[in-house]
Amino acid sequence: MVADTVPTAYHAPARRDCAPGGGSRGRADHAPVGDHLARLYPEHKEGPYLSAVAHTRARRPAAAIGAWDAFLKVDSGSLTGWSERNLAYLRLERHDDAEKVLSGAPSGLSEGNQACLKKEIALGRGAVDDARLVFPKCDESGTVELQRQGEGWLLLQENK
Repeated sequence: MVADTVPTAYHAPARRDCAPGGGSRGRADHAPVGDHLARLYPEHKEGPYLSAVAHTRARRPAAAIGAWDAFLKVDSGSLTGWSERNLAYLRLERHDDAEKVLSGAPSGLSEGNQACLKKEIALGRGAVDDARLVFPKCDESGTVELQRQGEGWLLLQENK
């Protein structure tokens, strides 16, 4: 059997912090792996994505912003990339920077999705009335994840 020929030192024990199915998405120590993949294969999005997710889950928003920027250079229409980078800016309370980069969103990002991201920024600032103005446009987006996220932000602001 092949398994018998492999030294036991190569078999890593099962880890609780790995993703289901044996994957390891989002582990903080995988950011360097993603960076290395990005250097080897700059035209592929997997390296920057792995790095960005790792920084995000490790709660390093400044590093996450840079990693999401690198990811969006390869996949500029990714709603996940735009949303996660937006949230990283909000965690650092860099609302103006979040608005500035959102103004450069590609045409592939629908107006409704852009409205949802603008709503997050407004709620991050505590501007509930401004957020309410873009709620109808966000609802047209059909992106349930962003709609729910915005509703959660609104509840947090209203219950302060």
